Amino acid sequence: MGDREKTAMKNDNFINDLLNYMHLPRWSASARRKLVPFDGAVPFFGPFFEFYNELGATHGIWTNTEPDATGKLMDLMLLKSLDMVKPAGQKLPPFVPSRLRFKSPTKFEFSVAYPNAKTRTVFVNRYAGRLVDGAARLDRMNGHTLSRWLDDRKDTAATREAWRLAEKAVRRAVTLEPGLYFNLYHMWSVYFRVPGSLSVRFPVDARTALAVFRDRAKTPGKIRRDALLHWVQAHLRRKQNSETDLVSVRKHVRGREEFFWHGFECVIQPDEDYVKKLP
Repeated sequence: MGDREKTAMKNDNFINDLLNYMHLPRWSASARRKLVPFDGAVPFFGPFFEFYNELGATHGIWTNTEPDATGKLMDLMLLKSLDMVKPAGQKLPPFVPSRLRFKSPTKFEFSVAYPNAKTRTVFVNRYAGRLVDGAARLDRMNGHTLSRWLDDRKDTAATREAWRLAEKAVRRAVTLEPGLYFNLYHMWSVYFRVPGSLSVRFPVDARTALAVFRDRAKTPGKIRRDALLHWVQAHLRRKQNSETDLVSVRKHVRGREEFFWHGFECVIQPDEDYVKKLP
């Protein structure tokens, strides 16, 4: 099998796994409730990076970014590869959704969901911690402090190692994800959804989106496609009922946000930085 065939198979597996995650009716009612907080998660592994670059996101990810660097506290959902979050000795799906949310510039909550497609169940690990001298410190795991954790499970080298590994994974997330959030905050996004299910979010360059989604479905009852959301450059416009008077129009966005593309319900949104500045 050549490299091209291997890449195609890898991408097909990625899409299949992604659809299985998104398709809520395949999960139990309890699992669906647990997965809803991860709606809109950004895939952050494998073909994601290729797609990320194709859509114009060529700049890197900042590290050690302040959690409120955008002017608002970060709240980011990711679909992460297991090498970042895998608990020791557990057989898990190819990727898991996680969420990092800051309650203050120094206090955070981090949760990771482990979907089991075979049993149609989801187990969620929840962590809470704080930044101490810029480094993440784990205070609670599933509601337990370290001392309570050791009391319940016996103070052994294995239980202390489990806590250490969890803190290491959380520390990595807290170091990298605010930088990723900072980038995403200044980029447009497209949300893909299987009808009636979870969505996933991809960052996109505004101009590239017009080319990527040019084959989107036409609006029902119309001959032509509605214009997709896009930038309109600042310009001068003649006043109504006047041949000489002009009015200045600021740069702004216009067009349709919702559309169908290859069977997906899609929503394109401008960057949060732009939305924040709207009157």
